[in-house]
Amino acid sequence: MKTTLEIKRLNAINAFNKADENGKKLLKDLFGSNTFNLNYKDIKSYEDACAFLGKEPVDFEELNDTLENNGFEPLPEHEIAYKKLEIIAKALNFGWCPNWADFDECKYYPWFDIKKETPAGVGGADGGAALGVSVLPSNHVASHSTASCGGALASKNREIAIYFGNQFAEIWKSYLLPLR
Repeated sequence: MKTTLEIKRLNAINAFNKADENGKKLLKDLFGSNTFNLNYKDIKSYEDACAFLGKEPVDFEELNDTLENNGFEPLPEHEIAYKKLEIIAKALNFGWCPNWADFDECKYYPWFDIKKETPAGVGGADGGAALGVSVLPSNHVASHSTASCGGALASKNREIAIYFGNQFAEIWKSYLLPLR
């Protein structure tokens, strides 16, 4: 008989979020209260998001080499960026998933301003042409926004959406403005 039980942190957090006060106390007693002291700002990279979710980061360069060596097309830059953003969104939202059947639930996205000049911290485009992505605060919910974004990239609140856009601007840029 196994004497050790392993549980992913995200599963414990999801249980904690659904538990009543007695359940929350029990979970804190079992796992320690620090397990549930979460700050999305601690997630600063794709690798941090993977670690939070208990996943091994994908080495996309190695994956593309394997695909090419076996006669397949490598994943394009925007698909790699999307996969990274999907993992990051899940970590930043602590496992929260938008309920698209609930029209009263707000969902938030980073709102970007694409400019010809390059803002600080965001790289330029090919051919010497400067192209940058800046995050703008937004009070719009997904249904009132004119921007389009994958549903898995929604955030549960405005603050997380703004952080998601600012902290991961380079990945968003690769997703939204792939070099062709």
